[in-house]
Amino acid sequence: MRRKEIVIIQCPHCGAEITTIDLARCEACGKDLDAASDDAASELPATRRFTLAKAAVLLLLIILLPSVLPGIGLFLLPIIVLVAILVYKVTLRASYLVFKNRMVGNYFIGGGVCLFAFFAYYPPSDLYERYLQPSTCITNAPNTAIVAHMEEAIKPGRNLIYCTSFQKAWNRLHDDIIKGDVLLASQPATAQQLNKQLLHPEDLSKDAFVAEAAPWTPELVARIKRELQEKFGDEASGYSIPDPPAGRQRIMAYAFLYKHLEFPIKFERLEHPVEFCAGNTETPVKAFGVDVASSNEELHQKLRGQVSVLYYRNEDQFALSLTSKSADDEIILAKIAPGTDLLQTYRSVMMNAKKAHPTALEDGEPLQVPKLDFDLTHHFRELEKQEILNEGWKSWYFETAEQQIKFKLDETGAIVKSRVKIGLAMKEEAPAPVQVPRRFIFDKPFLICLKQKNGHVPYFSMWVNNAELLVKQ
Repeated sequence: MRRKEIVIIQCPHCGAEITTIDLARCEACGKDLDAASDDAASELPATRRFTLAKAAVLLLLIILLPSVLPGIGLFLLPIIVLVAILVYKVTLRASYLVFKNRMVGNYFIGGGVCLFAFFAYYPPSDLYERYLQPSTCITNAPNTAIVAHMEEAIKPGRNLIYCTSFQKAWNRLHDDIIKGDVLLASQPATAQQLNKQLLHPEDLSKDAFVAEAAPWTPELVARIKRELQEKFGDEASGYSIPDPPAGRQRIMAYAFLYKHLEFPIKFERLEHPVEFCAGNTETPVKAFGVDVASSNEELHQKLRGQVSVLYYRNEDQFALSLTSKSADDEIILAKIAPGTDLLQTYRSVMMNAKKAHPTALEDGEPLQVPKLDFDLTHHFRELEKQEILNEGWKSWYFETAEQQIKFKLDETGAIVKSRVKIGLAMKEEAPAPVQVPRRFIFDKPFLICLKQKNGHVPYFSMWVNNAELLVKQ
């Protein structure tokens, strides 16, 4: 008698081995062997699986290769392809063994590719710093002064911040309301300096500010809100003036300035802090720049292209210009002995730069710039409560003179926002070269200027004289 041949087959539903063909149903899962076609949704045809494999690899290459190839070279392309295919097959097989369904494996692979691509473009450290890390913005700085003009004296141990938004609001008050120099009872120096109107039209582009002066009415508020939305969109959210109080006659001079100077390529976040020395105090602060200790030479070459050395005398006397995506603006950083005021210090930097020839940041030369992040509001007490002496305005006085400045400087670029409110009210109604490598490390007091390239003076300037506005390590 002929022995019956035993054939081993695999259940199309659960993958279990079946050693007899006499059964019409799988003993492991209990499903009908002839009903495999009814479960086709969970079993993909081989041709489709192959198509999905190619699609997964192609998607991975399209998303990732533009960012990784410059750093790894074309010779690693075959390895990347083989690894992608291997990962696909291993994941598919593991999913089949665990879930008995290859479609789940495809979901895993698709999700994995998307996550990998997402984190390739948005590193977890960047996401943490942007959304999860506690805010580093400083809102209280007792050793910092906001000034209305650049001729304010620099004092030891005190930061000095100037933004031209206050001058813009004053100019509108000067030209549109008072129609001449604003004369105040005690003749404060601030008012005298502002009346000079040293700001030129080319010092700040028209698309960077809104300035108005008029009776404080709902019409003025609506006009300012409309202008802010048209020019700056959501960036000006929360910076408009409130509705006027009912039954009160007031005049409001308002200005808002916004500039975002983004670097074409982000500078490196430095792992080690800069020890910022001011007076007898050293403070470790976070910094960005070019880390000569890292080995990413291709990135360093691009970053050095964003730096122009205006002049260099020694490690305590130099000035740099950082390139941003704005063709009309520049960021100037200068480590220099201060002059008597901001304007003199700035002019000294420009004079030294004019005498020298700009050079590039060379290979092996470190660049370390402390990060700044602050949002400060200042009241000009020397102007507030002052009676106006101009003819026809003697029943008016300065009710408020307020300026808010928000500034951030990090590896991505510089952002400055500034709002000014000047309110007038009726009296009876209310109240040199050295041996290379050069070192560009801003570890001592230094000057920051944001300016139009064809401008005469900066629209933002700051003398960093202590560490209270620097981002601490």
